[in-house]
Amino acid sequence: MASYSLKSLYAPAPKLTRGVGFNINADPKGKNIIYAHGNAIYIRDLANPEICESYHGHQNATTVAAYAPSGNYICSGDVTGKVIVWDAIQPEHIVKYEGKQLGGSIKDIAWNSENNRIAVAGEGKEKVVHAFMWDSGSSVGNMTGHIKYCNSVSIRPTRPFRIVSGSEDFFVNLYEGPPFKLMSQIKQHNNFVNKVRYSPDGSVFCSGSSDGKVILFDGKDGALVSCLGGDRAHGMGVTNLCWGPTSSQLLTVSSDRTAKLWDVEANQCVTTFKLGDNIPNDMQCSCVWAGDYMISVSLNGNINYLDKNNPDHPFRVLKGHEKNITTLVTNEDDYKFYTTSYDGRCLRWNPAAFDIQECKGTGHTSQVNRAVRHKDKVYSIGIEKTLRCLDTNEDQYTPLGLPMESESKDITISKEGVIFVTCLNHLTVVKNDGIQNTIPLPYVGVSASFNNDKKQLALLGEDKKVHLFNYGDDGKLEEIFVSQEFFEIGNIIRYSPDCKMLAVTSGKTVHILNPAEELKEIQALTRASARLLDIEWSSDSKRIATAGLDSHIQVYEFGENLDKFSIHRAHPGTVIQALQWIGNNILSTGYDSCVRIWKRE
Repeated sequence: MASYSLKSLYAPAPKLTRGVGFNINADPKGKNIIYAHGNAIYIRDLANPEICESYHGHQNATTVAAYAPSGNYICSGDVTGKVIVWDAIQPEHIVKYEGKQLGGSIKDIAWNSENNRIAVAGEGKEKVVHAFMWDSGSSVGNMTGHIKYCNSVSIRPTRPFRIVSGSEDFFVNLYEGPPFKLMSQIKQHNNFVNKVRYSPDGSVFCSGSSDGKVILFDGKDGALVSCLGGDRAHGMGVTNLCWGPTSSQLLTVSSDRTAKLWDVEANQCVTTFKLGDNIPNDMQCSCVWAGDYMISVSLNGNINYLDKNNPDHPFRVLKGHEKNITTLVTNEDDYKFYTTSYDGRCLRWNPAAFDIQECKGTGHTSQVNRAVRHKDKVYSIGIEKTLRCLDTNEDQYTPLGLPMESESKDITISKEGVIFVTCLNHLTVVKNDGIQNTIPLPYVGVSASFNNDKKQLALLGEDKKVHLFNYGDDGKLEEIFVSQEFFEIGNIIRYSPDCKMLAVTSGKTVHILNPAEELKEIQALTRASARLLDIEWSSDSKRIATAGLDSHIQVYEFGENLDKFSIHRAHPGTVIQALQWIGNNILSTGYDSCVRIWKRE
């Protein structure tokens, strides 16, 4: 029997906050990077970023994750102060330890070189920095001294062990142990300390602050060594920093939209990477040195592969969505697809070359509700009451911006390119980029689909009925039939590509109707758990995929018998918002901001 398995996972971009550092880490071999997004942790291969896996053990929003020096385990934290230590090698990611270590959000995690102790920094009432045994969670010290939240923590990799922390109270604290206790408090910054990191050889540690300074201290006693760049290393706050593998070079990033590579011994900046002119999108919030790769992360979530030979142009930029994805449009001719997110951002994805580009021009500025493709154009509507058009040849929005009567809920298009927009209390017909007709509705319109064979429009309303309209070339819409009332209000109606079936959602049920027999019900497909949010027919009209609030995908195949296939927890712990078919593969996306491709086997 056929089944569906995960073929590809396109990860979301890191979700960042202006002026606040974000921790993105790497495995000891420098092959993968790891970061938090939503309730998940994502691991991405740097050489082949299309290779990606995710971990979904947290019930709350994740904040940071870090590999053990052995590479065998990962510790991840969330906003509640909970940490989970899990297996990094096996695909099941078996949990080794789980417990709450701080009273608030975990902001940073550090392992010791012996792989047996972990230090965490973050928020809490009683403690903001804490060290514990990785396998039991038992405390290994009483780490006091900070009076505000702690942003960063690092453990000296050589003996005698030390732990250094940086806080919003402007102090850098040094702890000796184990068991760890306060050794000294260092006041060299006059703003938040955003990052502290020991060098790989443990000889020094450095701190980066919102005051623009990067300061080096002796790794054993915390004595001041030097200030990189003199008084200030950057023109604005330093949000993050990381060491190179030899302890001789340091990479720093800043809100001034630059990253800098430093020769530590010479106290000299050897390369300045200028990463754009857009404020705030190009502000740099994170960095990591992974093997041969130097990586920085912009405020808009772009992951930049820095190039020392061409510092103004990263040799690769990984893009993705930070916010919930609301629409998904595919094209079986070239296998490219387009997504838009809650903030109106539109991306074009090319799976063959793993090329992701942001669409240019004046697009949507808020949530996009639906999009549909016709030849080389993508038409989209949203809550801003405007119909917009994207040219797929140029990946750029055209000047088209037709105002609608009210918020638009759905859009459908005929094979001749006539567009039908379902608004709250109106139905609008658009032809040749102009409004051909608008009719008021005595009910709230929810969704629409066009029958190209009969030139009929099926409209689903909040009155729980399907309304059929004849469409004339002059734009006139004549209502010819109203179905019986369904049990629950639905949200999607879709004709099969051959127009022989009409699928209508009603709560947890998909009703398959016969357009040739006054919408007589052929079959009712009922899900067990949650309301449906999207349905999509395959191009041959033999299969229909359904998804909803329960994070599962169910596929029904019509033949001599009705076959049902389930993709359990397709998007774990979140809502699936949109589905599309490309051949026999299913694309799905939703509130986890990522795209998954499911292969039929």
